[in-house]
Amino acid sequence: MNQQVAAFPTRLNLGCGSFKKPGFLNVDIVPEVEPDLILDLDNLPYPFPDNHFELIEADHVLEHLHNPLQTIVELYRITKPGGEIRIRVPHFSRGFTHADHKRGFDVTLPF
Repeated sequence: MNQQVAAFPTRLNLGCGSFKKPGFLNVDIVPEVEPDLILDLDNLPYPFPDNHFELIEADHVLEHLHNPLQTIVELYRITKPGGEIRIRVPHFSRGFTHADHKRGFDVTLPF
């Protein structure tokens, strides 16, 4: 792992938008929200080493991505063993209320 990656916090706020969290690496594609790192979340793999993050939060992000299941696999890769991934998505009944939403989700997402 290079020194730049080693300096990253071990908590990741994926797709932070204007909701940046202290103590997290706040990542978004929109430069105007001034994230810590500008990253297109549709481009995999992410520039993080395996097993790096103890906590990843993705709050209303997956519905904007082209392949959310591949993204979940990528999140698993960069999460430390015993770490936690918190994903929040809108229910499918509200999944397309935003023009940029690519898909909706229901209770079968974890399966």
